[in-house]
Amino acid sequence: MKIECVKEKIKNILSLLDRITGKQLSLPILSFVYCEAKKNTLILRATNLDLGVEIQIPTKTTQEGSCLLPAQLISNTLSPISFENIILSSENDQIFITTPKHNIIVKGFVGTDDFPELPKIEKGVTLEIQTKQFINGMKSVLYAAAPTEIKPEIASVYFYTTKEHLIFVSTDGFRLAEKKILFTSLDEIQAIIPYKNALEIIRLLDNTEYDQLSITITTTQCIFHSSSITISSRLITGVYPDYPQLIPHSFLTEVSVSKEEILSALKVTNLFCDSSNQIMISIHPTDSLVEIGARNSSIGENIITIDGTIKGEDIDVFYNIRYLNEFFQSITTPRVVFGFNSKTKPGVLKGEGDTTFTYLVMPVNR
Repeated sequence: MKIECVKEKIKNILSLLDRITGKQLSLPILSFVYCEAKKNTLILRATNLDLGVEIQIPTKTTQEGSCLLPAQLISNTLSPISFENIILSSENDQIFITTPKHNIIVKGFVGTDDFPELPKIEKGVTLEIQTKQFINGMKSVLYAAAPTEIKPEIASVYFYTTKEHLIFVSTDGFRLAEKKILFTSLDEIQAIIPYKNALEIIRLLDNTEYDQLSITITTTQCIFHSSSITISSRLITGVYPDYPQLIPHSFLTEVSVSKEEILSALKVTNLFCDSSNQIMISIHPTDSLVEIGARNSSIGENIITIDGTIKGEDIDVFYNIRYLNEFFQSITTPRVVFGFNSKTKPGVLKGEGDTTFTYLVMPVNR
């Protein structure tokens, strides 16, 4: 194999693919990236058998062939090279990187025949969507997924279609995020993507030139395909919790506050939190005031008062400040709305006037 390609492009792709490679000692071939030169195209593929990626980039091919690259080593080797183009070639288990001032030899892996192909889906349901829309939906909820795989159904991002929306959901049992995107689909689609796979899918598709995304789903696999990238992910086969019944639609107390003011208050309050990360929110409808505070026996305490538009009853409630801070990354409106029913029942947070995003968060016991 011998090709000439743009150094920066292949370096960045290898850096991305290295995160996908399998590190199992029992299958050392998976720790490498498959590389095949065919006509004037370079095919790069990595997999850990749970998630697989194949990317194609244009190259000038002098000799067709294939090899297995140690992705991280090659990417790090290319970083300090100042030349725009490099010549990449292989012979047996050796990889050669050549420029007018470099002659580098890297040890690769012998034989490419056993490197797995990406799964092929012959029958499945397919939807077409703009890549930015899909990434926005995933990003809006991913942070609320459970970090542990003890319950795989909630260590995931769940997405499904209704007649009018594509809906993304994640939960860790203490909070839940739901994002709706206007979308028309004749087919009923649902998929539960493992958290780790969802994180890498976002990383692979984000900030790219892939405008349109085709997603094909079966009961066990999901294939994402765009102009020059294909991603395959295992799906979780369990049943996602019936979460809509958990979301209250009426509240004893509703508060509208400035997003900028509450973010500023949370930033200061975070300095006074102890290891439990608990903060208190006190709502005073008569005075139209919201108090936010925390106490730390080693540092001190603070209370910050901000103005709000309030309907309903007085209430004091404790929350994990990290859960509140993460909510704001999904909000674009200048004001946010909090809905409370009691200090022991979940609160609902939204952007004022935004019906596309809902955040449900459980209070914590003092």
